[in-house]
Amino acid sequence: MRFTSVVPVFLVVSVIFIIYSCQKEYSLGTAAVSTTSATGTLFDSSGNCMVNSVVGTYYNGITPGSDTAFVKVNVNVKTVGRYAITSNTQNGLYFADSGYFYHIGINTVRLKPVGAAYTPGTSFYTFGFDSGACFFNVHVKDSTGTGLGHGTGTAGVGAGTWQYSRKTGDTTRGRNATATFVSSGSINALSITGSNPTGDSVLSIIISLPSSTIPSTGTYSASSGDAILQVRDAFGASIYSAGAIAGVTLTVNITSYNAATKELTGTFSGNVKGVGGVAATLSAGKFDVVVK
Repeated sequence: MRFTSVVPVFLVVSVIFIIYSCQKEYSLGTAAVSTTSATGTLFDSSGNCMVNSVVGTYYNGITPGSDTAFVKVNVNVKTVGRYAITSNTQNGLYFADSGYFYHIGINTVRLKPVGAAYTPGTSFYTFGFDSGACFFNVHVKDSTGTGLGHGTGTAGVGAGTWQYSRKTGDTTRGRNATATFVSSGSINALSITGSNPTGDSVLSIIISLPSSTIPSTGTYSASSGDAILQVRDAFGASIYSAGAIAGVTLTVNITSYNAATKELTGTFSGNVKGVGGVAATLSAGKFDVVVK
């Protein structure tokens, strides 16, 4: 009798345990919402990109460690869910992270570096979340320690080089600059273009010349409309611009022109317009080109 009375109790407890276990597993499965994407914005209440900070030191040819080198990105989450944020690739390097936003409001994401930069210099990155896109800049140092990076501008490198500095120690350089001279009627212009090997910066300078002959030297002002400068990223977005607009003081100088070899050298510097029309100053600008 004692044995038969214990069996029903054991069965009841077992059934209750099984039902509870099944219900708990079911509830966890429905809470996962693995197919739901988070929504939100990268902008503050004024419509500006929220502050994003680049952490760590980056060198060309060296893979950065994701624990010490990353980009902090702020996201204002409206609805929770899964996210995947990836930047564009510049100079052999991009940044990415994915996960799940559990809380609405400001969440900070660490975009981890993937790859290794090819060359020293500054690259302009864009990234998106939901329907918005923002940007950040990453400066890559010269791993050789010489500080020369991709070249030394017009000093001893030869035709086809160009460079400019945004600030001390932050120089963008390239080696594939060319120039075209156009003379038609009253139009006499010199067009200089170049990009660096990684394609993350495209330089364009147009100089309006006073005659159909290229002068050996001369100074041309953007504010007067005699010179136009554009620096764009790989997607065509403007990084720096200069022309006949308020606040721009950029000047372009032709420092030498050899009519026999058609090699032309020059410099440029001054105030320009940066991303979003924000004022910026370029210095140590140089170019060494062969005119076609």
